[in-house]
Amino acid sequence: MGAMTILGRDDSADIILDDPGISRRHSELRVTTDGPHFVTTARDLGSTNGTFVNGERITSTHLEDGDRITVGRTSITFRAGRR
Repeated sequence: MGAMTILGRDDSADIILDDPGISRRHSELRVTTDGPHFVTTARDLGSTNGTFVNGERITSTHLEDGDRITVGRTSITFRAGRR
């Protein structure tokens, strides 16, 4: 299943963002493995305003080091960790 992190305004979110343009449970980041490699996927959770990666609205997409995730007015730069 992999490690999952929820972004949103709700107190139950793993990363709580104080931004009125963000849904209570806005999006998730999930880390899984593909053999020896880590794969991180960003997925929108049916938010009103959408989740964007590098300016493109997504439902689900794999992330690469340096990708910019935008939810509401908040932007986050994804940095892939090294094993």
